[in-house]
Amino acid sequence: IRWDKNNDYSDFLSYSMGLLVKPERSLRVGLSLGRGFRPPTFNELYWPGAGNPELKPQESLQANTYVDYTIKNKAFLRISGFWRNVKNSISWINFSPRNIDKLTVQGVEINPRFHPVDPLTFSVTLVAKRAKEERLDQDTSNHWYVDGVHLKERRAPFTPEIKFSGSLEWDIRENTTCALSSIYTGERIAYFFDFVDSEYKIKHIAPITLHNICLTQKIGGSFFISLRVDNIFDTKNTSNFGYTLDDKDYPAPGRVISLGVRLKG
Repeated sequence: IRWDKNNDYSDFLSYSMGLLVKPERSLRVGLSLGRGFRPPTFNELYWPGAGNPELKPQESLQANTYVDYTIKNKAFLRISGFWRNVKNSISWINFSPRNIDKLTVQGVEINPRFHPVDPLTFSVTLVAKRAKEERLDQDTSNHWYVDGVHLKERRAPFTPEIKFSGSLEWDIRENTTCALSSIYTGERIAYFFDFVDSEYKIKHIAPITLHNICLTQKIGGSFFISLRVDNIFDTKNTSNFGYTLDDKDYPAPGRVISLGVRLKG
């Protein structure tokens, strides 16, 4: 439990609580609930030429529930559902931070892990998420005008609705491990203002799948050396949106090869 007494904003009580139930040894059921508070950052308030001193703090309420099931040491499965509601969410619009009346995020995450035989372990993470921003003010000048349509609700920018990752770990021998992984990131969108047409337009970053590999060798009892290759096939992709509707955005690195060492005490 946390109490915020602030000279600039109203007082706020934050809390988080959880409940864990084990009906049997291999089964767990969990539930959590929390309320949060975030005042605007210094940059959001005072960034030169863009800061907004009139910003209100974000207030959030979030809940999560999950079920874990274990089959001896051969398999593990977690299914979880989450929901988050944010009042006065802070979002950068037209190069300036503004409060969005309401942000709602809800989704499901699935995490199975299998260990069929001693040398192999296979794991997956799948996240399906729906995030939407809402304008609750009835004044239509405060609603969005996107691609020629007035909206009071829109998909939240920058957040993929689907993200999937899978990995296969192979213990080649006692001190040598090879890990293969693939990561799929779904389509991302953002809204940019078209000053010619005086409306927001949607910009897209296409879905992308990247593949990685890491080879780790243990030497002695505490020294590890690893060789890692990210983006094995040198796939061209975009890391993030740029600043305008027509720019080329920010490119992500191509193939990256790295050598690492680690000493475990």
